Amino acid sequence: MTNQAKPTEHHQPLTDALAYAKRQGIDGVDALISKESGFGVSARKGDVEEIEYHQEQGFSVTVYQGQRTGSASTTDLEHQSLCQTIDKAVSIARYTDEDEYAGLPDKALLAFEYPDCDLYHPWDLTPHQAAEIAIQCEAVARAYDKRITDSEGSAVSSYVGTYTYGNSLGFMGGYQSSRHTINCGVVARDGDEMQREYDYSCARDATQL
Repeated sequence: MTNQAKPTEHHQPLTDALAYAKRQGIDGVDALISKESGFGVSARKGDVEEIEYHQEQGFSVTVYQGQRTGSASTTDLEHQSLCQTIDKAVSIARYTDEDEYAGLPDKALLAFEYPDCDLYHPWDLTPHQAAEIAIQCEAVARAYDKRITDSEGSAVSSYVGTYTYGNSLGFMGGYQSSRHTINCGVVARDGDEMQREYDYSCARDATQL
């Protein structure tokens, strides 16, 4: 049995933006709102090397006027900015060449009912805890074999995101996702020969790392 995924926080802003586009007399439009955040920590030889934070959001839209298309994007998710971005896409469409294949898909092909794919498993992890894991991972790798003489470091990261898509055919859908990783690289020496190699683990759910 197929269960529809729960609406995201961006359903209403996107609905309002599509309604604005419809009032402009646009033949067709589709748009995406995305928001991502997270951090990564790297360590080498028992010390933290870098802590990097990531936060990004955006709105992208494509309008279809006859066989012409125009696309625009912004990182400002306020309603006025979304409307202005749609206006820019409409302006661009006036100057593009016609494309007989441009346009939205057949409505019958859209999955108005779709499953929740269980992609979202946020990790309650602080940068300090991530650093401890990275340092421990590197220590285990270096102790694995006496021929391992150096390290290229280890890193731990955790990211989550929300993605919401809608179009003028009445489709509106979205999902949340998470991505967590641990990686490590070491250098081994055997006589005059040296070899470097790395491995990593990536999972939606941190318990599966």
